[in-house]
This record gives sequence, C-alpha cells and structure tokens, in this order.
Amino acid sequence: MLSTIFLLFTLTLAHDYHMGKTEITVNDRSQRLEITQFVFIDDLESAIIELGYPFQHLGTSKELSTADSLIHLYIDTHLSITQGKSSTNQQLQFVGKEISDDLTGLFIYFTQEIDPNSDTSSYIVTNTTLIEQFDDQVNLIYFTYANGAKDYFVLNRKSSTKIVDK
Repeated sequence: MLSTIFLLFTLTLAHDYHMGKTEITVNDRSQRLEITQFVFIDDLESAIIELGYPFQHLGTSKELSTADSLIHLYIDTHLSITQGKSSTNQQLQFVGKEISDDLTGLFIYFTQEIDPNSDTSSYIVTNTTLIEQFDDQVNLIYFTYANGAKDYFVLNRKSSTKIVDK
C-alpha cells in the first residue's frame, strides 16, 4: 500500500524546474573517476519509458529487476567523461543507487577508469541527461580534481559539453 501511495505521489508530483546534479571527483590513488548523479525519479522513469521499456517502479518495493541495467544504459548514453582531447571515452561502471530522503530523486553512483599514462589534466564532460525530455533541463556539474581544486558549471540543451582544465 505504501509503495502504491509513493508511486502515485511520484507520478503526480509536478515540479516546475528540471535539474540534475553530477559530482565528478578525480581519485588518483584508485586511478578512477568517482561519479554521483542526482536525477528526479519521475523524469528518469519518463526517459526509460520513452526508450520503449515498461515503467520500472524506481525506488519502490515493486521495482523491476531490469531497473539498474536500464538506468546504467540510459546514463551511459547521456554522460560522457573523456580524459584529454584525443582520448577515447570509457564506459561508466555502475556501482549502485539510493533514493533521496525526500523520496523524489535517485542518487546514482558510477566509477570510470583514468588513463594513468595520459600526460594531460584536462577532461571533456558531456551531459545530455534528460535534455531530450525537457527543453528547460539543466545539469549542474561539480568537478573536483585530485589536488582538491574545484570547477562548477552548468550544461543544458544549448551547451552540453565543457572542457575542464586545472
């Protein structure tokens, strides 16, 4: 019963803004990028349905067994982090997800390998998450370098890629 109420609440919850947040941290010790992405559950459900898949009941006791793989497929298609200007993009490794305290969003966790032989400290970040769903979608990016330096920027329909340099 509680999951049904939650589902109805999530589906009827109309928010006037469409925003996602992605935190990317360079971890030299593990030679990985650590990535956390926050998206609204109802927006992600809409995107998955748009791909032709059934409603996944994200964050509920009725969540389908295909949910994690579809989330990974969707985000890996829409989030790209490339090290250096000539590097190839590496696939994100799905770590897991958790529902937000207010029951409206998901925190999705990924890692991605860093090329230890690269002599560059620049990254190309492309984030088109939910841009195909909403004209006003903005994706906030918080980038933290291994030395602790930080960069913040916004990606949207008009500008979905940014080169990040130390």
